[in-house]
Amino acid sequence: MKENKKYVKPKYGTKSRSTAMILAVFFSFWSWLYTYRENGYKFWIGLIICLTCWWLFFIPNIAIWIWAMVDNNSRSEEWYEEYNQQ
Repeated sequence: MKENKKYVKPKYGTKSRSTAMILAVFFSFWSWLYTYRENGYKFWIGLIICLTCWWLFFIPNIAIWIWAMVDNNSRSEEWYEEYNQQ
């Protein structure tokens, strides 16, 4: 039998799309730490690329920055609400 799960308010606050976008604009791949359970691998990919490709005139860093903004913007607000309930 399935139990009906009640929404339980998270202990440390809720996640929102607008906060994720602000973090992406100012902090690039570091914004994926905000939702680390789902995006941990993206954070590590971004960190490795940014640390190893800095000598290429920061072009890879700009690509990672754009990727972070597009990725955080492509998710709906409902995704963040469900993330809070996990």
